[in-house]
Amino acid sequence: MKLYYALWYEKKRRVFNRFNIIDTKTVEKFVPKSNEKYFNKDFQIEKLPEGDYLFKQRQFGGKAVDCAIISVKKNGHAEVFLLQISINKAVLYTIGELKNIIEQFIEYFGYQFEFIINREDVYFTYIFHTKEKSELYTECEEKRLKCIFFNPSIQRFTNINNADLDDPNNKISLSDIFINPFNLINNVNNDVIMKDMTSGIVLKDILKPNFYLNGNQKKGIENFWKNLHSQIENNNIEIFFSHTSYSLDENFLTNKTMYLRQLYKKEIDDWIKAIICEEEKKKDISKNNNLLLIYKKINLSFRIISSDGIDYQIKYIPINTKVEIKNYDVYIVKYQ
Repeated sequence: MKLYYALWYEKKRRVFNRFNIIDTKTVEKFVPKSNEKYFNKDFQIEKLPEGDYLFKQRQFGGKAVDCAIISVKKNGHAEVFLLQISINKAVLYTIGELKNIIEQFIEYFGYQFEFIINREDVYFTYIFHTKEKSELYTECEEKRLKCIFFNPSIQRFTNINNADLDDPNNKISLSDIFINPFNLINNVNNDVIMKDMTSGIVLKDILKPNFYLNGNQKKGIENFWKNLHSQIENNNIEIFFSHTSYSLDENFLTNKTMYLRQLYKKEIDDWIKAIICEEEKKKDISKNNNLLLIYKKINLSFRIISSDGIDYQIKYIPINTKVEIKNYDVYIVKYQ
């Protein structure tokens, strides 16, 4: 397609005045389908030499993103720049949806390539046609997203001010083109604020969060916690991350503490079966980014928090006889 040609029509060209594309790679997709059991597939893991690569998927216009530039480093890590291409976009992603897409992408690519990808090293932007440029730019700004534009008549990428993004004379930072949703400062209008209790302390990797809550999940936990504990019904709450644990201590749980664990994709079907609701409604529950909330009312209790922030009561705990390490993040609730 013309746009791919513009990204890589000669190997020595510096795309966005930064990337020297040395090769193109084609993958089936960037993000798997919600019901796809890709972890059972026999992928042939590929190791790429250091350099910048243009990735595209076989079915253009598929789910989530259309292409990516992946910069493989000497240490085996990679920076990823995801691109969604559209003439215009009726509905833009939310920051929470974008986080979910990135998490799925990282897990999916981990089965296919040897390089290591961290959430903080994955960036995203929209590429729009220059038609309706002002409206699309304003909508992205309102949602804290980034976008650039492709002018097919001159085969160049530009920003809102028509500056050529590939021109070395234009001093344009990558942060002007891409965002990383995990590095965004929390929106001051959010009622629930995630804070790291160990901030400023040098920690080992084991003490870092295993996953991040999207906005819907934060709000869902706030509403559930206020219903559970009537004394905080009319107060705002803040959720502080504390540390990661491999085991549960029931005595640690109070009206201010909880355990959270991200449910693995290979186990989510069993947990959805355990939810107390009509069978037909279970079909509509997203299988991505579901959390297990463990708390104490009288006895030890369990809920599932969906990616939409809905909490579901369960009637039994699915038992998995396979022994594997499960990481629980411990959260402290503070209310005013």
